Amino acid sequence: MSNPLRQKGVNNTHSSAYYGDYSNNNPYTHQSGGEYYQQGYYPSQIPYESMYQSQYIAQNRTANDLFVNDTLRSTLMSKNDFLMSTLNSLQQQQIKRTLPKVIQEYHTLYPLDSLLKVGVSRGLNVTSESYKAVGSKGEGVVLRRILNSPNVTLDAERIKSIRSWGSIAHPNVVVLRDVITTNAFGGGQQDAVFIYELFYGCETLESLLKKYSILPEDLIWSYVVQIVSALREIHQVGAYQTGFETSRILVSPNKRLKLNCIGLVDIMGQSKPMSDEELQSLKNQDLKDFGKLLFNLVCHSNSITLDQAHNEFSSDLIGLIEYLTQGVDVNLDHVVSMISTRILNEMTAGHIYNDYLEEELTKELDNGRLFKLLSKIDYVAQHVDKLCTPVHNGSSTITKTDSQVLTLFRDYLFHQTPPDFGLIVDTLNKLEVGSTEQILLMSRDEQTLLVVEYKDIKRCIAAGFNRLINHFDA
Repeated sequence: MSNPLRQKGVNNTHSSAYYGDYSNNNPYTHQSGGEYYQQGYYPSQIPYESMYQSQYIAQNRTANDLFVNDTLRSTLMSKNDFLMSTLNSLQQQQIKRTLPKVIQEYHTLYPLDSLLKVGVSRGLNVTSESYKAVGSKGEGVVLRRILNSPNVTLDAERIKSIRSWGSIAHPNVVVLRDVITTNAFGGGQQDAVFIYELFYGCETLESLLKKYSILPEDLIWSYVVQIVSALREIHQVGAYQTGFETSRILVSPNKRLKLNCIGLVDIMGQSKPMSDEELQSLKNQDLKDFGKLLFNLVCHSNSITLDQAHNEFSSDLIGLIEYLTQGVDVNLDHVVSMISTRILNEMTAGHIYNDYLEEELTKELDNGRLFKLLSKIDYVAQHVDKLCTPVHNGSSTITKTDSQVLTLFRDYLFHQTPPDFGLIVDTLNKLEVGSTEQILLMSRDEQTLLVVEYKDIKRCIAAGFNRLINHFDA
């Protein structure tokens, strides 16, 4: 039986296997040169929809495979919504006063302390209010207004301390951006306002501990590594932490831990130089306080003893706590050596998460690139009538067959049943690079059949787009 595709002048030099049994040979993956096949020579019994689905049925991808993870997208969108949040009329009545619209370069203030139910911060011995605000460059910040230190002055020693704390840029520290004084809150006094970077979606370690009777040891080790890394950075700039109260430690949904309110006690304290001995004593106290924090994590705030904690935690963790709380001449470098194995684990987890974020970012990167290509395809296909219309010099840059290729290719993309995002993205990627792979295009009435390479479609699109530009310029 003769092959119906071997008729009417069609080039018959290609492999007969390609033109033979379509149930065993996939027309989409043929790699040799492209010819145009027209006038209904494709077997009519093959449905229009199934013809296009045959190649991709095994690798069909959903929209979730092509775009940023829904949870990550929701988190980022919620962060942006929070950044732009403002008080409604009911909230405005609850706080019983009007917030300043602008404080220097910061605007869009929103209270973060349960609508300003102000209390004294344990460990800091200060009373403060916290506000979300937006900076002049659109960045989110936290304004922490100190209430019990009226008319504070930023003298030379305090400015020096601010610069020292401001130089700390560490992933486990809430960065101090600046300290300002303002009378914008009223009351006839100058308030000190500490400006920190904003982190959306975090909760305090104190609130986290209320949810769990015991934290997993792997999570505690992760916190240990993060705190040691942050403490090492703080000590290297000649500063100190001053306590590790769980109310001052933030934890993000992805287990990132951040030391909050850094520098506040130091800057608001006595405005005088500190001797090297005093500074070293405060650094040593940081290590003791760190040990107390770990003790509370494993002993559930003294509900069990350290000896009893041996039943639930490894000897390495218990030994670290004993060294920090009971050791003589405790040294931070020695602590680093004690947790070296856990540091490697934390690095591995960090790289894995970084790879995940990079993979998700790549999906969005493709969106912009493919959107540009898709817009060009649609623009050309919508103006096919102008592509073969001569301009003033009588020239035409694309043929009628080329314009037909553009129309059928657009149908190929958007007439899948059901919609196949995987096919669209895969096809556009091949089109962009000008692959020599062939695809089979068919008209909606099944009376026109074209086999064409991606590189030819790419040429048609480029020629058509340039033709349109010339047309409108003319």
